[in-house]
Amino acid sequence: MPDDRAPDDRAPDDRAPDELIRAHLGLASALAARYRNRGVPWEDLEQIARLGLVKAAAGYRTEHGTAFGTYATPTITGELRRYFRDHGWCVRPPRRLQELRSQLLAETAGREVPDEVLAERLGATVEELRQARAASNAYSAVSLDVPRTEDEESAIVDALRDPHDAMARVDDLVTLDGMLAEFDAQDRWLLHQRFVAELTQSQIARRLGVSQMQVSRLLKALLGRLRAGFGIAPTAVDQDSLGQAA
Repeated sequence: MPDDRAPDDRAPDDRAPDELIRAHLGLASALAARYRNRGVPWEDLEQIARLGLVKAAAGYRTEHGTAFGTYATPTITGELRRYFRDHGWCVRPPRRLQELRSQLLAETAGREVPDEVLAERLGATVEELRQARAASNAYSAVSLDVPRTEDEESAIVDALRDPHDAMARVDDLVTLDGMLAEFDAQDRWLLHQRFVAELTQSQIARRLGVSQMQVSRLLKALLGRLRAGFGIAPTAVDQDSLGQAA
């Protein structure tokens, strides 16, 4: 059961460690909340802060002459900062920049402070501050498969593709070859006539003895299967791209 006694924020606390922990869970949560929205789930932040609280309770002595909350705060905060420093980086910059980034976050906390003032406070140069901010981009990664904007279906990776990248073309051709192997002979013949021999739909229709509209539907279905194989979202097929020529 949690201890309902309100602790004196100024006097030493002689309660047992488990009682101190229960009485100060709110303090741990409040300190963890300072580090929200920095790429670490809230549940993890709270767990890290509580670990710091447990360490503080284990090391606290009344002869320190301070209240437990005062004693525990730097221990909990230190545990949170160490986690961010050691475990939060996708690409790890030099330790100096990691530590400087943490100090920057603590010093600014949403406030705008001139770089010259910050540099003097932190014992760094303005250039080091800029490098620490740039290093923040290495802290968390964004999937290349997410859409570039809310209104756009194309992914970030699409903007990074080099149309002249021969290796990427080889990869596409290998994927295409595997998909075509699953098509029957008639489907492969139809695709060859349209996109290799470059016949129009009408010319293909005459060879098959069917209507041009039937050829159009067949090609649309085949292209839909190919798009799905490449992981491209279904879209309306541009009839002109199918060569709907008379």
